[in-house]
Amino acid sequence: MDAAWEIAGRDGLAALTVSGLCRATGVHDRYFYENFNGVDDVVVALVDEIAARLGVVTAAAIMTGEPELRSAVRAGMSACIEYLTDDPTRVRLLLVEAQVHRAVAQRRNEIRRVFIDLMRTGFQRQYGDAAAAQLGSLFDVIGVQAFGATLEAVSAWTSGDLEVTRDELIDLCADLLVGLAEYTYTTVVTDKPTSS
Repeated sequence: MDAAWEIAGRDGLAALTVSGLCRATGVHDRYFYENFNGVDDVVVALVDEIAARLGVVTAAAIMTGEPELRSAVRAGMSACIEYLTDDPTRVRLLLVEAQVHRAVAQRRNEIRRVFIDLMRTGFQRQYGDAAAAQLGSLFDVIGVQAFGATLEAVSAWTSGDLEVTRDELIDLCADLLVGLAEYTYTTVVTDKPTSS
């Protein structure tokens, strides 16, 4: 997996081939096929490794931090962005390669689901189960928007297109999520007409 990680990080997933992996690791292609059906299996394993660790560090930061919304969101966003940006290969695989690689795009969608679930958990902790239930599928729409905005900001920052520090990026992304939560609660949940 280390060789796959190095090749994908340096040259992208298109450069990841069975012959290249076998050459880099010094193993015969027969050994490769004893462990994987093809390169897509290697790609999925790489992304699964990123996704699993990302979910663990983010959830742990949220759940062990202060329950107040801003603190919880800041802790989760910090863990998420720090984990992703500590190794540019993570960003490349999840943000760049997902645009062209079907298996990565599918895994990215699963990561989005975890992100939305974490948002929902934070919203429930702040505003209660009834408020979260009142949103129904609207919460998914809001979550998709927040996920997309966050990943685009991280991608742009990693590319050098945003002239802010990583801490400023974390704060801005956290502010966006808190603002969405507060807006959603005050305009959708509390202003929702009741049936007579």
